[in-house]
Amino acid sequence: MKKLFLLALLMGLNFGALAQNEKELNQFDWLLGQWKGETEQGIFYEQWEETDHNTLMGLGSFVKAGDTLFQEKLRIQKIAGYWCYIASPGGKPPVLFTLVSAKNNQWVFENQEHDFPQTITYTQKTDGSLLAVTEGNKDGQPARQEFAFKKEY
Repeated sequence: MKKLFLLALLMGLNFGALAQNEKELNQFDWLLGQWKGETEQGIFYEQWEETDHNTLMGLGSFVKAGDTLFQEKLRIQKIAGYWCYIASPGGKPPVLFTLVSAKNNQWVFENQEHDFPQTITYTQKTDGSLLAVTEGNKDGQPARQEFAFKKEY
């Protein structure tokens, strides 16, 4: 009886770990597709696709009057057991931000050593839209940028 109890307990732990791992793998599924954010300055786009169970590849761009003024390669990837947001703005070397919080449809990535931003937050709003926020200190002053996106597909 004791062996049966231990076996059931171990199986329950394994199923729990499997369910947790599955949650980790799927927590970014809502982000897949193309997002568009229109502002007075121009149009922001982000496009995300899953390349494997541990990586989402993205491309962010800013378009004004039909001209692409800025692009950055984006990636959300599990590295050494940690979820990371990796940005390569304008062809510059990649900058890594580590996931520090994932709750209530909000994912917060941080890199306190980076010049700006130090924090990148992605929030899935109740209407299905995306709010991306970059914030931190820029030139010794607090700074914050908000990007509101609606999903195109």
